[in-house]
Amino acid sequence: MKGYNLIYLFVNFTYLCGDKEFQGHTIISGRSKNNEDIVHKYFCDFYGKNSLDKDFIKARKYYYDDYEKGVKIDNWTRITKKEKELLNVLGVH
Repeated sequence: MKGYNLIYLFVNFTYLCGDKEFQGHTIISGRSKNNEDIVHKYFCDFYGKNSLDKDFIKARKYYYDDYEKGVKIDNWTRITKKEKELLNVLGVH
């Protein structure tokens, strides 16, 4: 979005795979007036059309078309560009 500064977010999530769950994280970036919009756009783009279900959005869950695999967003933290660069050097992406 024009007019907004680029912000970076460190996102913690839980992979959902059948009855198994695994912890994960990623660093994402975007321009928006709020962090939630950036998180939603990233995971919606990644997981596709089924991510548009309002019940899943409220629950912060995004699924592939088969509903067997997906993620639940646990939380996110806004980080600086320098923190992002340091995390990248440490192998976090």
